[in-house]
Amino acid sequence: MTHSIDCVGVPRVRGSKSINALDTGLPKLSSRLKKRECQLHALVEAAFELTYENTIVEEVVEFTEEQKNRLDKQFKFLRSLRDN
Repeated sequence: MTHSIDCVGVPRVRGSKSINALDTGLPKLSSRLKKRECQLHALVEAAFELTYENTIVEEVVEFTEEQKNRLDKQFKFLRSLRDN
């Protein structure tokens, strides 16, 4: 879930009647627990962003003829296993 300033970008906490609530089936939380829940959610999202980099690799790798032949052999072997 991404955070932004619009009404959809702000996650609602548990127990809220909003369609954007994280979980509507749970009982309502006190304001202190709501703040803690939002803080925990933000920390988890920030840790995820720091841990996993969203980079797009645009480098194209060219295979040698030997590598192409080896890959073809391996694919043929795997297809024969799948078909049997």
